[in-house]
Amino acid sequence: MEHGFLKTQKDASAVLFFRELPRLSKRDCKKNFAKFLLDVTADGLLDTEARELLADLKQRIYNTGRLQPLCMELSKGAMDPSRKEHKGYLGKLCEQVTSQMKELIRWSWLKQEIFHHAVLSEEKCSVFKGRDSILGKICISTNACHDPLLVHGPSGVGKTALLCKLAQEMRGVVDHRGVVVLRLLGTSPLSSDVDSVLRGVCLQVCGALGLQFPYPHIANAHEELVRFFHSMLEDVSKQGDTLLLILDSLDQLLEANKPHKLDWIPKVIPPNVQLVLSISDDYVEKCKSLVSAEQNVFRVELLTDDQGKDVIGAYMSAAGRKLTSEQVDTILNRFQQSRSPLHMKLMLDTAKQWSSCTSTSNVRLGVSAQEVMTQFVESLEESHGKKLVSHALCFILLSRSGLSEAELQDVLSLDNDVLAEIYKYWLPPSHTLLRFPRLHWSRLRHDLTAHLTERWEGGVILLGFTHRQFAELIRKRYLSRDMKTDMHAILAEYFLGQWSQGQLRPILLPSLSTLLNADRKVPPQPLWFTGEVANMRKLHELPYHLAHAGKWEELRQSVLGSLDWLCCKTLRCGVSCVIQDLSLCTDLTDCPEIRMLKETFLLLKPLLDLSDGRVGKYPSLLVTEIFARLQGLADLYPSMIGQLCSQCVGWFGSCTDPVLVPKCSFFQAPGGPLKSTLTGFMKGVKAIVLCSKRELLVAGSEDGLIIVWNLNHLQTLHTLSGHTAGVLSLKLMDKTNHCLSTGLDGTLRKWCLISGQQLFCITDAVSVQTHTPTHIHMIEERRIVITNPSSLKHDHDQMKIVIIHSPAYRTKPGASCLNVATMLRLLDKESYFSDSSDPLFFLVEGCDRTLCVFLVTLTSMQRVLDLHHDASVLCAVSSSEGSEIITSAQDRIVWSVTTGALLDWIGVMDSAVSSLAVHQRTIISASVIANQLKVWQLDYNTKHRSKSFIPAYYPLVALSKDANETQIKSAKVLKPKLFICFTGLRSDSMDVSSEVCCMELAQQKRLLFCGLRTGTILIYPLDFAPETLCLPPPESLPMVRSMAISPREDRMAVAYEDSVCLFEITSRDSFPCVDGPFERYTLCLLHSPISAMALLSDCRLLYGTFGGEVVTYDFKSATAAELDHHGAAITCITMSNWDAQALIGSQDCIQKLWNLSPVLLNHTMEYKVRVCRLL
Repeated sequence: MEHGFLKTQKDASAVLFFRELPRLSKRDCKKNFAKFLLDVTADGLLDTEARELLADLKQRIYNTGRLQPLCMELSKGAMDPSRKEHKGYLGKLCEQVTSQMKELIRWSWLKQEIFHHAVLSEEKCSVFKGRDSILGKICISTNACHDPLLVHGPSGVGKTALLCKLAQEMRGVVDHRGVVVLRLLGTSPLSSDVDSVLRGVCLQVCGALGLQFPYPHIANAHEELVRFFHSMLEDVSKQGDTLLLILDSLDQLLEANKPHKLDWIPKVIPPNVQLVLSISDDYVEKCKSLVSAEQNVFRVELLTDDQGKDVIGAYMSAAGRKLTSEQVDTILNRFQQSRSPLHMKLMLDTAKQWSSCTSTSNVRLGVSAQEVMTQFVESLEESHGKKLVSHALCFILLSRSGLSEAELQDVLSLDNDVLAEIYKYWLPPSHTLLRFPRLHWSRLRHDLTAHLTERWEGGVILLGFTHRQFAELIRKRYLSRDMKTDMHAILAEYFLGQWSQGQLRPILLPSLSTLLNADRKVPPQPLWFTGEVANMRKLHELPYHLAHAGKWEELRQSVLGSLDWLCCKTLRCGVSCVIQDLSLCTDLTDCPEIRMLKETFLLLKPLLDLSDGRVGKYPSLLVTEIFARLQGLADLYPSMIGQLCSQCVGWFGSCTDPVLVPKCSFFQAPGGPLKSTLTGFMKGVKAIVLCSKRELLVAGSEDGLIIVWNLNHLQTLHTLSGHTAGVLSLKLMDKTNHCLSTGLDGTLRKWCLISGQQLFCITDAVSVQTHTPTHIHMIEERRIVITNPSSLKHDHDQMKIVIIHSPAYRTKPGASCLNVATMLRLLDKESYFSDSSDPLFFLVEGCDRTLCVFLVTLTSMQRVLDLHHDASVLCAVSSSEGSEIITSAQDRIVWSVTTGALLDWIGVMDSAVSSLAVHQRTIISASVIANQLKVWQLDYNTKHRSKSFIPAYYPLVALSKDANETQIKSAKVLKPKLFICFTGLRSDSMDVSSEVCCMELAQQKRLLFCGLRTGTILIYPLDFAPETLCLPPPESLPMVRSMAISPREDRMAVAYEDSVCLFEITSRDSFPCVDGPFERYTLCLLHSPISAMALLSDCRLLYGTFGGEVVTYDFKSATAAELDHHGAAITCITMSNWDAQALIGSQDCIQKLWNLSPVLLNHTMEYKVRVCRLL
């Protein structure tokens, strides 16, 4: 304590508990158990000196002000170990200690990362001379928005030391409301990829300035994390706080995160916030788009002679050494050839080993940093052996994130070439145990001190190279293609644990004429150390080395084809790490199964990102997604996909928790039409527009946000926030990088798609009536904007804003507004304003379920095609070449324009599509009731399309008990259809005379009941397809609200508007029939209509209403009893086996589980989305 938290001036990581004893009488002090709690002298008296020292220590802890110890009072009853109170006290103590330790460990990785960069920064700028002019220019505070600051220069010029010195000086300048955040990118695993850097920076800034921390689903998704990072900078500025964020060596992220590029860096920085970036000259052109002002770009120049002399003096003084004038002149002479700070540092590291009598004539100093490092490596080879030096350095270089010293010694123990060099002239000490000698590594480690750096990762200290130039030298000097493959193979075998647990590895030593089979004593590599502690080193390293070693069979069997591995890595590292592994494999080999698995994780990533980090608690989410997407491909790809599906089935069978097991592949399969899902909105998407030439996709939602994506990588470029209500329409300007948007707040806004900034806003520009469709057309040559409210606005920023009324042309009542959008698109065609007679295709929806195609010229319009659909057409768009039309009738359908033939039908169990856009052979779909955009591919393998699904526009479902058959009914379509669930094929359809309101299926008796709006009930015997039975409606012709069949299928209850009738299901001459009604229950007029019900075996009826009432009615005793009300309409009621329990769901996201004998409420469950159906 004296040398720990009492001595440090920083925040201490300690958990302290004070146990307070009650006042004890003399009799209590004499008891045996009290002697273990009190300080007593040898003669049994209380030790007053010890008590005073303890009181003084407690007071000192309180006085630090940094620690808040928790106090627990020990009662007299809890002092006696034989009493029950003592057990309760110990349990409470352990619970509080565990809770406090978990809270401390929760942020340990962030503190560890901050500490790593702080220590490294202190080392980098420990000897710093010169650069005063550039330090004074950087980070001048400003009260206006500005560009980031960019520092660049050649490698080894001292950019890192400069920024470390900047961070050090600015920490002494900013006040208590200012924060300086430094990240030396690429020096730790958490600073080597964009998401980890952003996550750590956001948490550090939010914790320091008291801002809201990002939620888990935001921190786990790249687009959400970038959006949070940008908004966090705005929040810091609005609070009046000061933030300096320094990101050094940005090129490290460019190499590791090729798809992300620089889109995550804000191009406009708010006031009181500074973002300083450094990059080498090799990548500076890629960053020029971030900085528009030349005064914000700083080049770090090479050192002058005088600065070189100052560096020599300061460096040697810090090392406690002094050079002779001759030695100084020699170093300066070599330094003048490069004037590089790195070159100077490497020469001074060598000079520290000189004595005062060392003659410069015997010293070899290179004229560049590269030459000095080459001479250093050559000296290592002479001292330690070429095999040991080359292999040890290459193992560190080839590792994914570095190796610990213990791991490196284990790997060298498996390297036969290194051991053969060491035991070239003598035999190993043992013929049964062969290890790499520790002394050899200790000597080499000592000589490599200046070129190796240590960093923490997951509680392990890993070795890496201090200078990137040194790593490049090792790569060029040693790593041939064959050597690289062999060394990756050794690393893969180590992390597989192939030679652990007594497995003998053969070796042929020069001193022996026969193979020696010896135990290398390397540790085993289990996937899990304990039930909750995973082998993180194996998870990170093994896939990387197996792929680079070309061990594809082991990779497919032990890693990618192992459900345990995929679950473990996803739960502990995140789905992005799994995708990164799979992307690595697909880059190195063309394996269709690995490609399918990668697409599977890309498709399921949005769900796992939105699970609030609870995947580790509920792994069934992951297993269900994998199985539901891959089950249909198991026969096509049996070796790995089939193996995974078999493991999923085994996992479901052994799972101890309740889990829903997919009986068919109903999700979109990889390799099918669905390519990706774009997230970022909180509400439904109202408008989408794209520009194929600039490869931009822009979408606006009901929450007022506008998001811009790059169509190539599907990465978020900007999130445009400004609309205070939903976005109505969007328009990209053809000749500039600008976009127009209208919103329900009545505004028309202009945006710059390069900077992501709003250029201007015009209020009251459009109608705010939600039912009025709003479209924008821009004639840029005449600077005119056209929308459809009838009002005139003034000129603004040299832009004539003319808003005219343009009523939609409709061929029939009820047609949608495809007309206006298409007519405005026609204005974009040059042929419209010329004398050209080239025909144009003009789309217009002629009726509810038909899309009409018109051939339009300057003088005529001719109707050429009628495209019929099974449901209402919501939107349509043509392909870029105009040969295909993509329509949305709840699902996506592709038609041929020339023949009118149906080319494809892409069906999904999803929300109705309200917007479509086409880019080459890619379709982007959106829905006003879904907060995601779907990206579809028109060219796909038809064998991979999902067949086992029910179309989205079928709202009624009746499922058989064994789930082999499903009866579904389309809205406003009078034909119920019979589907086979396992294949998804429609087997039959039945005609009805009116709209179907509800359906029930009696599985054992093979009867389908359909309740109609007219009050009639149609009964279809499934074994007698042509036959139809009919129950006539009551005299008042009330609508059938709901139906319920008893478990024994001998009775049926039918709910009308005003009553519930009980029928009996029997058979006559082997033909089914329905008799009754035998009982009638008149409903209370004060209650809402029945929305769901269930019939028990004992003739009790359980029903719920649209008003949330829940009632049980006994037909035998004619008595009713009300249960607890729900806050919204009851949507579903289902019974357990033997009618013991009932589960009731409602629109207020509440489920209640009732015990029915006696009637008692067991559980209440609340969900994020409402429960629509329980089967």
